[in-house]
Amino acid sequence: MVLAMDFKVSLLRRASFLATRTLALLALTLVALTFFDLSLATLKGQADDSANFALTFFHTNDLHASYGGFTDQGQICYLAICKNGEGGILRLQRAHKALKLQYPDSLLLDAGDQSMGTLFWRVHKENVVAAVLNALDYQFFVPGNHEFDAGLVSFKNLAELLKAEVISANLKILDPLVTIRNLKPYAIVEIKGQKVGLVGLTTAEIESYGSLVHSKEALRPFELADELESLKKAVKELTEQGVQIIVALTHVGYDHDLALAAQVEGLDVIVGGHSHTLLGEGLPKATGPYPTVVQAPNGQPVLVVSAGSHGRYLGRLTVDFNAAGRPIKWSGQPLRLDDPKLSRLNAPLADQDLRLYLAELALPIQNLLSQKIGQIEVAGPEKVLEANSRDCRSQECRSGDALTEALLDFSPKSQVALVNSGAIRNSLPAGDVSLGDVLSTFPFENYLHRAKILGEDLAKVLAQSGQNLERGASSRFLQVAGLRVTYVGQKGQWRLKEVLAREGTNWVPLDPKAEYEIVTLDFLADGGDGYEIFKKLKWTATDQLVSDIFVYYLEKGPVKADFEPRIFFATE
Repeated sequence: MVLAMDFKVSLLRRASFLATRTLALLALTLVALTFFDLSLATLKGQADDSANFALTFFHTNDLHASYGGFTDQGQICYLAICKNGEGGILRLQRAHKALKLQYPDSLLLDAGDQSMGTLFWRVHKENVVAAVLNALDYQFFVPGNHEFDAGLVSFKNLAELLKAEVISANLKILDPLVTIRNLKPYAIVEIKGQKVGLVGLTTAEIESYGSLVHSKEALRPFELADELESLKKAVKELTEQGVQIIVALTHVGYDHDLALAAQVEGLDVIVGGHSHTLLGEGLPKATGPYPTVVQAPNGQPVLVVSAGSHGRYLGRLTVDFNAAGRPIKWSGQPLRLDDPKLSRLNAPLADQDLRLYLAELALPIQNLLSQKIGQIEVAGPEKVLEANSRDCRSQECRSGDALTEALLDFSPKSQVALVNSGAIRNSLPAGDVSLGDVLSTFPFENYLHRAKILGEDLAKVLAQSGQNLERGASSRFLQVAGLRVTYVGQKGQWRLKEVLAREGTNWVPLDPKAEYEIVTLDFLADGGDGYEIFKKLKWTATDQLVSDIFVYYLEKGPVKADFEPRIFFATE
């Protein structure tokens, strides 16, 4: 092991010498290198040695049971596939088949959170997850936090149904009655005589989601060891077994992946999930480059990749390794799974058996989508609460009022509810409401979060909400309950004038030094839509989906949607 490390260090010294000596040559060839999509880090690696072995990593993360993909309107598809939409297992399988013909020496990996998110999972639980992963021939899988949402026995069933190896170096099962045969800290696969080690890591945040911690299981069913120490231990053991190429398959989040890459020697690639991070040059809403290159303590590059969420992309990273097993050249990009891109790939058809299986799974879901669960009453003849749900992005809207009131009803000790208007994707109907209506209006799998906030900070958040209208309608504009908010100015120039808080049946001025308990979506609690103030609050996460909370609200009795107005705009 010491000799291997010395060899790597010598390679770095040699690369530095060659880079200095050939500086003029680099300047002359930079344009050509850019054409071939090589980074300077890649060029430096090429100076070290010639490629000895090439391997492609196909990867997904955080699919959240989006197995039908999405409609052309961006809503969850509850069919085997929706025409002109994107994502879904059938498109994923077609893309993988096509790309594997180009890159036969490859692995298909999933970085967790296949579970929870759509009715495919709510109705069929771990059985559908296992069937899908097996149909696509995934080889390695790390459990995410949502793999435990239905309890430890459900996870055990999933792990033992999977053909893929289930790896997590820091997940320890404590329940003596539950033994999971297909769970190990790491695995080794041999490709063309080259040993490749894969280490799994599961986020410690699993314990804050409440799925098992708040369950009725008598014993604490698991523990999660420190991710860094678990990774170091696994890398050391793999290195001692002669494994030169080591990949971490993680469900810990992009920022944490970057920190791990900078602290662990001997690691080459991190395939990550949990934070729903999309990486890639030119891709909409991408967080950073694909791969993101981090320097390990010994100076070697570690390549970090992630492919967004909900099965809209298939990640593809191809890496050339030198004789010492270090990356020297890489290429790739997440592929958006839409029909035009599949056509350009000349992607073969998906398996007919898989198509029929998904169609069969969708049948009971279609029945649920048409099932009446409640009623919304309005005074007028309207058939929907607003003519266009985008109205919610520039003013108070009744669908937003209904959702925020439902959150306060579910959390009666809370005083204020806030929801970003971008979370409202359809208008609720007046009259009978089905589960399909709820899920199409609130399609995102958001969880309820609670925190205490000072009145002065709450006022800053509301002021920012008004400022978001400077460019017109904005998905960042907040719908509220428990408050009366007044803005003054003119279109595009609104400033906060007054905030009143509900106190019993009265409305009193917001006290800047008092604490108020607020409820909101996990997206906003994480600082989404630019609400940085929320990041400093101490949030209590729940395992309650916002869409489920609204279903409970409807089931309690007719919802009277002619709510008291709470957001006002006054022209100066």
